[in-house]
Formats: sequence, C-alpha cells, structure tokens
Amino acid sequence: EQEVYSNVGFVYVYDDNDYKGRSFLIDGQQRLTTLYLLLLATAIENGREDYFAAKYFHNFLPKVDYKVRESAHRFMINFVKHMLKGGMIDDVKLQHWYFVNYDSDTTIQSLLSNYAAISNIVREKKLTVDYVENNIEMWFFDVGNSSQGEELYIYMNSRGEEVLANENIKAALLEQCSDEDKFKWGLEWEHWQDFFWKNRGGNPNAD
Repeated sequence: EQEVYSNVGFVYVYDDNDYKGRSFLIDGQQRLTTLYLLLLATAIENGREDYFAAKYFHNFLPKVDYKVRESAHRFMINFVKHMLKGGMIDDVKLQHWYFVNYDSDTTIQSLLSNYAAISNIVREKKLTVDYVENNIEMWFFDVGNSSQGEELYIYMNSRGEEVLANENIKAALLEQCSDEDKFKWGLEWEHWQDFFWKNRGGNPNAD
C-alpha cells in the first residue's frame, strides 16, 4: 500500500545569535504543537517512550516550548513526563502539579483536548512514529534569511496570499532586545496582535 504524504503548511521563525541551535516562532505554533503531540501519542502507542524522551524530551525539556507563557511552559514539561511514565490523560487534572487556574488557561485546555483527540486518531489509524517523522512535512522559513525570504515572497504571491509585514518587523525588533526583554516584548507583541485583530473592522488582516 502506498504511503500517504502530508504537508501541514508554513512555519515562520527567526534565529537569534544569542541562542544557537534554537529558532523562535513567528507563526506556526499550532502546527508544531500538533506535530509534537502527535509524535508523543504515537511513541506511547508504539511503546517507544524511550526514543521520544531521548530525541524530543532531552533533559526533560520539550523540543516545542512556550517560553513566553510560563504556565504553559511548566504544564508541557509535567504533562509529557506524566504521559511518558504511563499516566492517563484522564488523570492529568488529579496530579499535584495541575493548578486550579489551569482550568481557565485556554492554551493548556487546548493542549489537553487536542492530545485526547490525537490519541484517538493514532489508535484508529494505527499511526507510527516513523510515519509521522517521514511522511509529514512543512514549509520552513527563516525570515532573517534573505534567500528564503525571496522564495517565500514568490511562492506566496503565486498563491495570491499576502506576506504580513508586521511579522518581519517583530523579528527585526526582538533581535535588538536583551535576553530578558525578548520574552517580555514577545508576549506584548502577541497581545497587540490579538487587540488589532479583534478591532480590525472591515480590514482583511490586522496590519
């Protein structure tokens, strides 16, 4: 039977010289988080917890992290630990590290509900870690890389979609910030984006 290949779309990042080997997301958080949870679910279903821990949870740090959201950052670490040790999704809210305020945290609740749905799909479709790693791809763009930026511009315009200028501005501004300010203003920028999106009126985007 021929394998089915999937492309989940675009992920936009910028690199920072102060953090070698890491990329900071501009757009694509939901896509990467979904893939990360999919890898976790397939690893557990296939009995490959050790493989996942070594490759995607090294030193108890997830490859996909929420540094600008401290609650989500802590939850993700504890959640992955819990699941890799044989914990059940239904028991998460009973754990000592699950705080009451998590019930009103939309990011954490989305992580929980999404993982539950993903686990069901993994069992139904009998998905494997190898399948996820080798058959699902994405378009990855570093906005600081001029050649990739030009490729993105050509590709997006050929599809009739506009590249949002504010994301390039965000990357350029955050690059000039101190380590402490990167996270502070990165979070502020997200708040501003939400505000302008909700108040965009008849405009097609928030720019």
